[in-house]
Amino acid sequence: MASPLAGGLMLDAEIRHAEVSLQQSTHRLRNHLARGRAQAGAKVQSLKPKVMIGVAAAAIGWVLVGSRRPRVMAPPRTSPRAAAIVAPLALRLLTPTLGRELATLVATVAVPLAFTKGPPPPQTAPTVRLQSYAGRWFELARLSNPFEAVCDHNVTATYVPQPDGRFEVTNRCESRRGRLRQAQGIARVVRGSANAKLKVTFAPRALRWLPFAWADYWILDVTPDYSAALVGTPGRNALWMLARSPTIPQSTLERLLARAAALGYDVAALKFTPQTGREPGNVGA
Repeated sequence: MASPLAGGLMLDAEIRHAEVSLQQSTHRLRNHLARGRAQAGAKVQSLKPKVMIGVAAAAIGWVLVGSRRPRVMAPPRTSPRAAAIVAPLALRLLTPTLGRELATLVATVAVPLAFTKGPPPPQTAPTVRLQSYAGRWFELARLSNPFEAVCDHNVTATYVPQPDGRFEVTNRCESRRGRLRQAQGIARVVRGSANAKLKVTFAPRALRWLPFAWADYWILDVTPDYSAALVGTPGRNALWMLARSPTIPQSTLERLLARAAALGYDVAALKFTPQTGREPGNVGA
């Protein structure tokens, strides 16, 4: 029969053996976790360029397509045939760099987006009699634009025919404090547009030879008696409702609003211009 001392020594030995085994297991577990973290970090580092390329591709697609697309009701135009040709090529070229998953995402999302064009340009008035269109117009409503940010009320536009067939344009308005703001420019007719499309510039004379100094000004609708008109830009980011008097009949207003909506303009964003019925002038400090 074993003595109590021998039994105690054996128990101590078993305890030390268990402690050593536990320490070894803990050490192996820590090494395993360290290797796992290192492998995961390496995978993340290897994916970073791919993710950055994917994000860059999406950003470029947004800049080229999304940022230029105005908020309109008209449906966009697509080129599915061109996208169907380019998508497989993009998948083949990008797979070695991005991997199969990201390359497939770019080919199926970014490529069709790049071939999506904005809606077709709005239809203008069939024809415009320029002599009847000349004269002063009161601005009844507009889509906000940076060029008229200072204009608060009594906004008018006057078109005076010139001997060379162009128009002298004078825009006038009053700021919130009643100060007069005025800009003078030139408008010319776009050939083949039946006088419904104009190019307008308010740039200094020395810069008017530059193509980007001229902006589109399309006459979208005009009443038979030329008492009211609807004018906008083909990109639908600008729209003006004009009249010969500070107010128009409700029926005419509703018809012009319906026409603008049918052409794809965001009529809900129109800002109606207060008109007091007097000529804009410097009446405040």
